[in-house]
Amino acid sequence: MITAEELDRMRSRLSGQIAGQQLYVYESVTSTNDVLREKLAEGAPNGTVVAAFTQTAGRGRKGRRFQSLKNKGLYFSLLLRPSCSPDQLSTITPRAAVAVCEAIEWGTDIRPAIKWPNDLVCDGRKLCGILTEAMPDPNTGELCVIVGIGINLYQTEEDFGPELAPIAVSLAGLTKRVLPTEASLLEFVLRSLDPLAAEFPAGHARVLESYRSHCLNPGREVRLVSEDGEQTAVCLRVNDDFSLLLQYPDGSTHSVVSGEVSVRGIYGYV
Repeated sequence: MITAEELDRMRSRLSGQIAGQQLYVYESVTSTNDVLREKLAEGAPNGTVVAAFTQTAGRGRKGRRFQSLKNKGLYFSLLLRPSCSPDQLSTITPRAAVAVCEAIEWGTDIRPAIKWPNDLVCDGRKLCGILTEAMPDPNTGELCVIVGIGINLYQTEEDFGPELAPIAVSLAGLTKRVLPTEASLLEFVLRSLDPLAAEFPAGHARVLESYRSHCLNPGREVRLVSEDGEQTAVCLRVNDDFSLLLQYPDGSTHSVVSGEVSVRGIYGYV
């Protein structure tokens, strides 16, 4: 729970950066992405953040439900108004994943891995999900991006329940150390995300290097689910544009920019 005093102090400390220059914290929302979309229609500036203690309709990719138990996780969304070409927008999601990884490493003894393109994983289980949605500003037509982030903080196996416990984990479940407060962790993440709001698409090379060091896909067998069906391949590397280079059983290679990629040994893929 972030107190009013913590919120005021955080706003003061973040006053010199873009990410979090406007920061709204709610007790409960349908989803932080939905509320931020409303703020966008009201003219919210680049870097606006909406956070909540719980989401009643949190969602992930392909409309999947994202469990958002009250006071158990950190749920927030960041508005970006990027000045870039449309083909560069696809790099926002992996760059956000790197920012969250690095923030967690600053604040804890935990080093998450990234399952391409956007899930943070520890011990083969999901720690954080990121949902990126692009849309036009309804007032100006300017292309905007909302980055929704949900980090599991305090959930136990009982909280996750039998369906999610085998594939999800929280920071508290990974360490015996005292975790940073929700306010501190949110501040760490917003500081790490600030270059994405303030400088994108600059800084590509550094973020790509960090992404490659965190990504667990290369060298592993993966299963690609796309409109063409399912295929099994080996991931060779993360390309310069954050796509994956896959090698199929017949020796052919292909770069993947979208689709569901399951990694052997992760989320029950055996």
